[in-house]
Amino acid sequence: ATDLYGTHLMNGDTPHPDNVEALRACQKRGIIFCACTGRMWYEARHIVEGCGFDDYCVTNNGASIMNIKTGEHQFRSRIDPQYLKQIIEVAVERNASVSIKGYDSVYKYAPLMADVEKQWMEEVGKDLNKQHIKTYVMETVEDLYQVSRDYAEKVDIRLNIMEHLDEIYEQLRAITEVDITSSWAAGMEITSKGGTKAEALSVIADMYDIDPDNVLTLGDNYNDIS
Repeated sequence: ATDLYGTHLMNGDTPHPDNVEALRACQKRGIIFCACTGRMWYEARHIVEGCGFDDYCVTNNGASIMNIKTGEHQFRSRIDPQYLKQIIEVAVERNASVSIKGYDSVYKYAPLMADVEKQWMEEVGKDLNKQHIKTYVMETVEDLYQVSRDYAEKVDIRLNIMEHLDEIYEQLRAITEVDITSSWAAGMEITSKGGTKAEALSVIADMYDIDPDNVLTLGDNYNDIS
């Protein structure tokens, strides 16, 4: 199983030719090769389909497993609404931007949107592979919570001031029913407890009747360690 950004991909959404060749070589030898990414399904779908990965794709850091052929959930772990509200409140209190992600939708809090998020929205609007991603920008914390409460697979928090990193981490760690990781500086990625890449891959291993000792994973960041 391989991470996408920074591992299988050279930059952006472009796969490294050597990695695609390695994928093909594994499949010829009967080795199952799956993508395992922090991206939401509608950000990753065109990549995993284009590369020809095997049947299942782990998305949102392990919060869901998608059937590549049907586009349906094989497994899904959403953040409990009561914990989601606490996460939003902690982030906003520290003036951090918040992005709540489902499999096809992103929910953002307008007053604290970072420049990089605005740039991402512009790029999505121009990318034919990603134009079907639904983006909702809400003006109040309550509206953000209400519109996303039933769909939240992952929450991305981006801090504007690095010195708040430890403080916000300690506050979030007190919410015992979530897992916290990161794949970029001054940021955190939150899923429900057990919604990790490792847990998702253990589910896929069971589906294929593969011993966990025979699973090899490739990654480049903290969210690839679980």
